[in-house]
Order: sequence, then C-alpha cells, then structure tokens
Amino acid sequence: MPTNRSLSTSQAVLATAVVWGLVAPVGAAPANPAPALAIHGFLQTAGGGPVADGDYALTVRFYASADSVEALHTDIVTAKVGHGAFGVALGQVVPLKTDSLLSGEATFVGVQVGSDPELPRVAFHTVPYAFRAQVAGDLDCTGCVTDAMLDPAILAPFAKQAELAGVALSGKYADLVAPPTLPALVPCAEGQVLRGFAGDGSLVCVPDALDLSVGSAFALSSQECKVGQFVHTIEADGKVLCGDAPTYDGSHFALSAQACDAGAFVTAIAADGKPVCAATQAPVTGSCPAGSAMASIVADGSVTCVSTAKKLVAGPALVEPGKSLTLEHNLGSLDVVVSAWVEGGDGVWDLVTGVDTASGAAANVAAAANGGKCIGQSSAHSGGGVDSGYGCSKAIDGNESDGDGTAWATKGQGVGSWLQLQFAGSYAITKMRYKQRSCACEWNRVVRLEFDDGSTQKIELGNVLGPADYALQAVTTQKVKLVVETVYGTTNNGAAEIEFWGAEAAKKIRVRKTADTVTVVNQTSVATKLHLVVSP
Repeated sequence: MPTNRSLSTSQAVLATAVVWGLVAPVGAAPANPAPALAIHGFLQTAGGGPVADGDYALTVRFYASADSVEALHTDIVTAKVGHGAFGVALGQVVPLKTDSLLSGEATFVGVQVGSDPELPRVAFHTVPYAFRAQVAGDLDCTGCVTDAMLDPAILAPFAKQAELAGVALSGKYADLVAPPTLPALVPCAEGQVLRGFAGDGSLVCVPDALDLSVGSAFALSSQECKVGQFVHTIEADGKVLCGDAPTYDGSHFALSAQACDAGAFVTAIAADGKPVCAATQAPVTGSCPAGSAMASIVADGSVTCVSTAKKLVAGPALVEPGKSLTLEHNLGSLDVVVSAWVEGGDGVWDLVTGVDTASGAAANVAAAANGGKCIGQSSAHSGGGVDSGYGCSKAIDGNESDGDGTAWATKGQGVGSWLQLQFAGSYAITKMRYKQRSCACEWNRVVRLEFDDGSTQKIELGNVLGPADYALQAVTTQKVKLVVETVYGTTNNGAAEIEFWGAEAAKKIRVRKTADTVTVVNQTSVATKLHLVVSP
C-alpha cells in the first residue's frame, strides 16, 4: 500500500459530507435498516497530489475531543479510492453508538490509512443531528394525513391528459406523423462505381476509370512467345511483344573476349560493356608482395595492392569417408572462407551436407519404442517420479488415452509446468504432435520448446482435444524441453501424448584450425572434394 497519505481538510470535506441513515424502529412500525453514517474524504500524498487509485483499508474512530485518548467508536472499512476521493458507510459491520453521537459527545473523527499513523482529526459540524429526523417518521400520530384521504381531483391538474401517438404504441414507421422522405437507392449504371452519397441520401456515381477488361496496367496471363523467340517488352495493355533475338545486349556488363591492343592496358569498363584501354608504359613490377593481392590498375599502368590476400591452402582435395586431412600453414591467425560453413567457436567450422539415414523416412523419435525417454518434469499428479502413474514418461508411451498410467498430469500446475525429453541420438526434427488431456479445463495453450543449441520455438496449441500436428522450423537436437507459457484452463494440466517427428541428424564435414594447421574431417558416408581457402 502506498505511504505518506493524508486527508485533505481544506474545504471541511468530512464535516459537510457526514450523513446519517435511519434509526432503529419503535413500536410495531415496519423494520428499518440499521443506522449508518456516510463519510467522504480525499487521500493525498505528502507532496499534495492524489494517491494511486485502488482499495485502501481505513480505520475510522470517533472522539469526544481533539486530544481524547479513548475512542467512542471504531470501525474498519475498505474504501475504493479514485483520483484521491473516497466515500464509506460506517455502522454496517460494527453498530454505531448513536447515543454518543446524538448527545453531542462525539465531536471529532480520526482516520488511519492501513498501518500508517492516524491523520489529523477533523471536527464534526451539525449534520449528525439530522439523525433525529428519523424519529419523526416512526411516530404513531393522531390526525396524520395519509394518501387515502386525498381527493384524486386534487392531483388531476398534474396528470397528462393527451393520448400517446400511435407510433409510441406500435413502433412502426408507418404510424409516424409527417415522416421524412427517403430517397430511392437506385444502383449505379453499368460502367460506373459508387463515390459517395448526396445530401438527400441518393448515390453519387462516377465512371469507372480502371478498366481491367483489357489488362490495363497489368500483364495479361497466358501470353507466350513462339519457340525460338524472346520477350522484348510488355505493352500498356498487358500484351507481350516478341522478337527473334534476346533483349540482353551486354549493356552495363563486361563483354567476354574483349582485349586491349598490344602495349595498352584496361583502365575501365564502358557502359556498353567494352573495355576502356590506355596506351601506357608497362609497370616496373606487375606483382604484389607476399601477404597482399592486386586490387586495381591505375592510369599509369601500376597496380595497387591490399593486405587481405587469400592464400590457397589446399584443394581441390579428395577426403575419404571417415578420414581427415591435416594441412600445415604459416599464416598465424586465420579465418576459413567457404560459403555455407558455420563457425561453431573454438576454431571449428561445420558444413551440413544433408540428412543421411538408412531409409530417409521420418519417425516419432520421442517414442519410448524408438529409444525416447522423459528425464525431468515439474511435477506429477501422483507425486511420484517420471515413470509413476501420472509421470511424464506416460506422455510418450504410445497410448493416447487419458488416465492413471497412460497420461502425464501435473499436480495442480498450468503455467510454468514443464517436462524434458531425450532421444536415442541427434535428430533433425520438423514436427510436433500433441494431444491434450480429456477435460478442456486443463488444456495448455502456448508452449515453448528449448533445444540443445540454445534455440527456442513457441507453438500455440489449438483449443482442441487432438491429436493435432504442429510444424517446426527444422532443428537438430538430442533433447527438447517443453515449458507451458499460457493455458486455456488450469486443473492438473499435462498431455495424453506428445510426439516429435524427425530423421537421423545430418552428417557433417568439420574443419578445425590451430596456430599452424588446418584439419578437415569428413563425417559423411561419401568421399568429398574440398576447395579450401583461408585468409590471414
């Protein structure tokens, strides 16, 4: 609960807002509610602004004076505060001591917010004495005028004599007097489209400027050139124009078999793809020093070199299945420069070459029958381990029924519950199949999957019993942890059955480098020809 709260008394809020309820009944009069006292106030912070909206526990005490030690009455209520203001009714839990209030003995009220010190007391004014007005309502008087004694003619001037309009009784449009004239909604003519509505409600139509009937601004479908012809252009009406020669003329590309004359050198490539030559003296040296490479040739025929030269370490080299090739180098620190290779850290690069399985078919690799097992869980309804009555191993036993010994059920868990599965090996998984427990009151909704490589995927389960299939982004892993993030309902959530489908993990070619060697290991089932390049 926020601290530093106080009651604003700058406008005597408590003194003017105190209102008494009804007093207790007398004689045989009908029972009235117990007397109540309404108090309104304002809670503000020490800085003068209103406190945060919410429910606040208030202790209200009445005192005989501003410095009295003992309270004449104490009541504890919960006040709903909005923008600092509140209002509460006292006497509904602890009956009010009306004698003290009517006699004028209670003259001050003190309010305490939660466990904070009591706020400065506020003096009562005369409003509480209106409590005596209730006594008049309970008097057994003689000569009182009741409603039965009144002549109905006295009330006649105040009664409405005119009859209601017909539409007030029927609600029909036809019963309206002088109804508005509604325009006839005539549709737009052919070739026009609706643009808006006029002031009288009629349609405003304009010609349809976009005519798609002839393919305007769009390429018409099924437009092809004859065999031996090529597309040159597509006209504004979408038609294709064909020609006998291809449209490519080498523009903006270097044309092949273009050379400079003897004694001249290439200085640039023109827009038509032809080389621009200059008759300059040949450079004194046409090579760059070791560890660098030629970057360009300047107008005088000399070369510019850069220090990022790549040195061919090995290749093409044939590496047999299961064998390795170790190459020595003297480059110190180096990087492997091969497309599609993935750096795994610690000087290791991997190149995935594809799935290599005996049959190539995917299977439920999480199934206990295929070597899968559950190695951890957040809880089990039976209170036992993973293999007990409701343990997580029951979610991969191949039995999709829901019950003791056939399904995983947590002990009162929903959000935050989890289980972890381990496969017989590393598999490239692409699909999850999930069947909920039988009662929708304990169905999971969003689950997070965590894999060996640290990656995660979130799957939103359908609001269905299942089993239902959910596609995954292909990932190679030997373990998967399933964590529940949101649910449709919570009782003893879990799963009747969970499956993960995949094939044997892809085999790899691995490169490991040290300060003076590069080792290539072929982990595939076929000989692989490598063209390996490293750079300092």
